[in-house]
Amino acid sequence: QLHLLQVAIFHLQLYLLQVVVFCQLQVTIFHLQLHLFQVVVFHLQLHLLQVVIFHLQLHLLQVVIFHLQLHLLQVVIFHLQLHLLQVAIFHLQLYLLQVVVFCQLQVTIFHLQLH
Repeated sequence: QLHLLQVAIFHLQLYLLQVVVFCQLQVTIFHLQLHLFQVVVFHLQLHLLQVVIFHLQLHLLQVVIFHLQLHLLQVVIFHLQLHLLQVAIFHLQLYLLQVVVFCQLQVTIFHLQLH
């Protein structure tokens, strides 16, 4: 009976050892799955950050292009206004010259008539 008890205890110890090994294996698998999940989440966060940075850079580029276009438009408008002012001054000078010539002509005609 002692021998049977020893065999039974040995088999029980062997079974408990198998249970412990199985549980350790399950814990190891769980930790590996958890680590894999953390790696996947990290890479998703990294990708999301890259997407956000790309969109911010794109938006910044659009803002810079818009401001450059606006500045260029302001420069073009300024040059057009300057050109129109030069044309207006030229026509005013031309008109005043015509008035002066007309007045001189009138004075000359008056002098000739007087003479």
